[in-house]
Amino acid sequence: MKTILERGKRMKKRGFTLIELLAVIVILAIIALIAVPVVMNIISKANKSAFKDSAYGILKAGESYYTSELLEDAEGITEDVTFTFPNNIEGLEFQGSKPTGGTMTVRKDGKISLAIHNGKHCVTKGFEDEDIQISDDISNCGLSNGGNTSKTLTTLATTYSFKS
Repeated sequence: MKTILERGKRMKKRGFTLIELLAVIVILAIIALIAVPVVMNIISKANKSAFKDSAYGILKAGESYYTSELLEDAEGITEDVTFTFPNNIEGLEFQGSKPTGGTMTVRKDGKISLAIHNGKHCVTKGFEDEDIQISDDISNCGLSNGGNTSKTLTTLATTYSFKS
C-alpha cells in the first residue's frame, strides 16, 4: 500500500497547477507590456536616423553633381537645377533609401536646399543652413523661399526651377 501512495504523491508533483500557470502567464504579460513600447521606440528612432543618413547621402550626391558639372564645363551649371523625388533624379547617385516625395535644388553657386519626406519624417535644409532639420510633421514639410514665405512640398513638387 505504501508504494501506491508514494506513486500518487510523485504523480502530483510532476505537473503544474492552474494557479501556477496563470501566475506565469500574468508575469509574461507584464514583461510584454513593458518591453513592447521600449522596442517600438527603438525601432522608430532607428528609422528616423536611417532617413537622416539617407538625406545626408542625397546632399552629398547634390554636391557631387555640382562638382562634376564644374569639371565638365568651367562655368559649371548656368541655372539652378531642381531634382524632384522620387521620379526626376537623373544624374544623382546616392546610397540609402529613396524619399517618397520632395525636392532638392542645386544653385549656380553650389549651395543646396533640400525638402524631402518618406511618409513618416520630413527633412529640410535651406540654402544658408549648415545642417539638416528632421521632424515628424510631413504636412508642413517645406522650405522658406528667401526667408519670407514657406512653401510646402506640394508647391515645390510642381515647381521645376528656382531662379534667383
